[in-house]
Amino acid sequence: MTDVRRMLARLNPATSRLEVGNGGGCELTPQDVAAALAFVPAGLGREVLCALWWPEGARLSREALHEAIAERQRAEFARRRQVLEVAQLELHCAEEAVFGTNRVSTDTRVRVAGLRAKAAVAKDQVWPWRPEMHVVIRRAVLDELARPNLCPDCGGAGEMMLEALRITCETCEGRGVLPVSDRARAARIDRDEASYRRTWRPMYEWLLRLLSDAEAQARRELAAALRTCDEVAPVPRA
Repeated sequence: MTDVRRMLARLNPATSRLEVGNGGGCELTPQDVAAALAFVPAGLGREVLCALWWPEGARLSREALHEAIAERQRAEFARRRQVLEVAQLELHCAEEAVFGTNRVSTDTRVRVAGLRAKAAVAKDQVWPWRPEMHVVIRRAVLDELARPNLCPDCGGAGEMMLEALRITCETCEGRGVLPVSDRARAARIDRDEASYRRTWRPMYEWLLRLLSDAEAQARRELAAALRTCDEVAPVPRA
């Protein structure tokens, strides 16, 4: 089946068209695609999928989608802060117990050292409080999803023709896209590469995974619904 994202793009006014047959078979129409989309559960994945490929079909406006993503960012921001606070409190209690006794056992020293390490890791995972950068990163991630780094050799297909044989593209290993460099992502958020790696990469990659996974799940559900439409579609009469 054609990439469902491209099929979804048929619903856009500028590109939508009715196909007439496919070698005597039954071609899925834009109406079929729209009907299949109704079976994709409402949620972040569906909204991201539509925002990227069929903006007019998204239930949320662009601003509402950004706010929905922002809520996920804020929740994760708060969760990381809470993890740090809990780790610091555990360390504080353990150190307080140490200072309150004359003899400290080896097990206690090991436990305190472990809690210090745990607090240090939690501190490293806390995101900076820079609201303007949270907005910039949201926009950059959506832009990266909208304009993936397609493989130049296969054009994003993941496959190539070698004479009459269809083979997996060696350049992208069948993925159709190539990894995006830290330098390119730093440029998207108007930061130098060192600053991106040191400060902003954790948030950027977390949000990219969140939206990519949500969009991929919605895409799988749309593909399943389209297969059903294709199976039950009536065969045109001669």
